[in-house]
Amino acid sequence: MHFMQLLTVMLSRIKLTGFPDNILPTDTMLYLCSNGTVGCAKFPDGKYWTFPGCYTGQFWGQTVPHEYMGVLPNVGDVRGIAGDDIAVGWNNSTHTPDFILMQTADILADIDVSEHVNVLFARYMRIPKVHDEKERKAVLDVIKSIMRGNVEAIVSKNINREEIMTGSPAEPFLDLTDVDKIDKLQYLDQYYKAVMRRFYEYAGQKVSVGPKMAQMSVKEAGANDSLSMILLMDHFEHVKRFCDECNRLFGWNTTAELTECFADELQEMREEVNADGGKDIQNQRDRLDTADTDSTNSNSAASVGSSD
Repeated sequence: MHFMQLLTVMLSRIKLTGFPDNILPTDTMLYLCSNGTVGCAKFPDGKYWTFPGCYTGQFWGQTVPHEYMGVLPNVGDVRGIAGDDIAVGWNNSTHTPDFILMQTADILADIDVSEHVNVLFARYMRIPKVHDEKERKAVLDVIKSIMRGNVEAIVSKNINREEIMTGSPAEPFLDLTDVDKIDKLQYLDQYYKAVMRRFYEYAGQKVSVGPKMAQMSVKEAGANDSLSMILLMDHFEHVKRFCDECNRLFGWNTTAELTECFADELQEMREEVNADGGKDIQNQRDRLDTADTDSTNSNSAASVGSSD
């Protein structure tokens, strides 16, 4: 569940247009996220397809081999020179998948299990320990009756009058109840939000990490905003290069654009940084002007003193 939700976020960042109708943009972006690279070429069926593949062949003084190959189920396989026969795109500068998808999904699943266990053990009742099957059946019947809202009593030779009057149990209990720990769920919730914040920053969505203090500038308060864009813009640039490569090799007119949500975030971040940056520059100029004035006054006072 978590993996599919996180994957949806990653696939919703960039919008591809201009590809043939049989090439689904979501498939192309999925190949990038999961494989680290994607190829586009004409297959034996005569159609162009995008596909997850890998580099192969000899190294010619480059960081990657010059050939690329891949297979599509029910379509066929293809192999050719990257940049000549096959357009190859990268997910990022390291040609790697988005490993954070699996990492974050695993952590969130563990948090869910921890929350579930906490809730269950806050609900469990004390388990009475009995001597034989007959007594066990009697105790279970009483529990079922109480769950239905009925008041029941049980006769046991092991219970004396003193125990009845004091309310002390006739037999030891196996106590799995830990109700006091239920308040620890808030810490699991905080951890969940911290994990999601880390993922969204990786994906390129700025996330507030705390309230802005009065003495902090907008630039300081939003310091993580620009950091959250580094990986997104790296990914975006490589997707645009892939589109340019397809256009050059196949004569298409493909484009890549940030989707509205992420484009608005980028524009808002730029406006905030530029606005606050302008204020910082003006403040620096004011401080320099003040320092120059103080220095001039000090020199004038020193000259008057020496002439006297």
